[in-house]
Amino acid sequence: MADQHGLGESARLVWGKTNRDRGFWLPLYRHLADSADVAGLLWDVWLPASVRQRIAALLPGGADDGRRLVRWLAGIHDIGKASPAFAWQVPYLRRAMQDHGFTFDRQVEASRLCAPHGPAGHLALVDWLTAEHGWAREQAGAYAVVVGGHHGVPPTDTDLDEIRQRPYLLGVDGLWPGVRNELLCWMSRYTDATDRLPAWREVALPQPVQVLLTAVVIVADWIASNDELFPYGYRQEEAPDRLARAWEELDLPIPWQAVDVDGLDAAALFARRFEMPAGAQPYPVQAAVLEQARSMPVPGLLIVEAPMGEGKTEAALAAVEVLACRTGAGGCFLALPTRATGDAMFSRVLTWLSRLPDADVGRGARDAALAHGKAMLNDEYSRLYRGGLPSAIAEDEGGTEIAVHGWLAGRKRKMLSSFVVGTVDQLLFAALQPARGAATSRAGPQSGCDR
Repeated sequence: MADQHGLGESARLVWGKTNRDRGFWLPLYRHLADSADVAGLLWDVWLPASVRQRIAALLPGGADDGRRLVRWLAGIHDIGKASPAFAWQVPYLRRAMQDHGFTFDRQVEASRLCAPHGPAGHLALVDWLTAEHGWAREQAGAYAVVVGGHHGVPPTDTDLDEIRQRPYLLGVDGLWPGVRNELLCWMSRYTDATDRLPAWREVALPQPVQVLLTAVVIVADWIASNDELFPYGYRQEEAPDRLARAWEELDLPIPWQAVDVDGLDAAALFARRFEMPAGAQPYPVQAAVLEQARSMPVPGLLIVEAPMGEGKTEAALAAVEVLACRTGAGGCFLALPTRATGDAMFSRVLTWLSRLPDADVGRGARDAALAHGKAMLNDEYSRLYRGGLPSAIAEDEGGTEIAVHGWLAGRKRKMLSSFVVGTVDQLLFAALQPARGAATSRAGPQSGCDR
């Protein structure tokens, strides 16, 4: 439950979410608190060890700092919504804010699309960290990019300049700057981050860690924005069990924890994991891949070249098990050239998963996904999608349950599952910035901004 103490009436009046069909709305502070709370649980329960370790390794406070940082960034991700450009959108909420003393420049309506709330939040956070906490602008920008990019695309210099040239969109006069600062201070206290800001100021965030932090914030925002999990309306907003009820209903699967198999030779491991005739031995290439995976000094590329029929797929899956145990990875993505080859691979992966042990006995079903657009036409995937989530898992092969998680099966979310079969282009497109200017907004011709 969000603690409103310390927040003035002006800050509590800023809206963050609305359901226009039912006339309900959610204060911005409440959505920020929901997002921070969800991010904390994602850190505790859902993120694989490899991700947590990569973030925590940079921070002076280790894992404790990592958890605070993801909660803080998730808790301030929508600070750009405390701006005239965003608040303008819903007339009755805008009028309530105007009646309270918030001002809106007459140019806001025509050019508000020049200030999406992500880039607006980027600028607001940089201003706050530099003015209130003595950060250098470049260092503040390395953290603010997580806020600015929480819709999947980091803001460019052009995006930020569009807002700088129109300060009335961010709101630099009247109540706006004070309210943003108040919300940022309040959320820093709420997430126990206030005392850590001086230490984080000395930590340079490399781009891979920025990407991981942004990903955690995006997932937390997706969950906290689901009004079936986090409903609007005063009684629901302030329910003391709001977070617990939402998390229980969501029921995210926890990541796979690979079992150490260094004590098994190639013949024993392949016999346990794959359908091999009695007495059969692994191909030489399979034994070589397993040995190479065990001897790699650090995670990297392991490229296997062999003729068809030499068992490259099984070799790769064996390497996954070894590398996941060494690095703390929580699953794998198998990228195939086409949907047809993906369908065929999905069946083979399910067989492997049914024999794959987990170090966390009793954790629940292992989640899998077939990521292409026609997945529901695949009989095995459709069956798993419509099934339940069993509540027990085997310590070793022979009893593992597999399921498709309903929320993770949604649009844009399949690749978040622990074990995913898809196509190469899905992996490539995930790393590409979407094209801009594909469609012109109604405000575009007036403002020169195209969103």
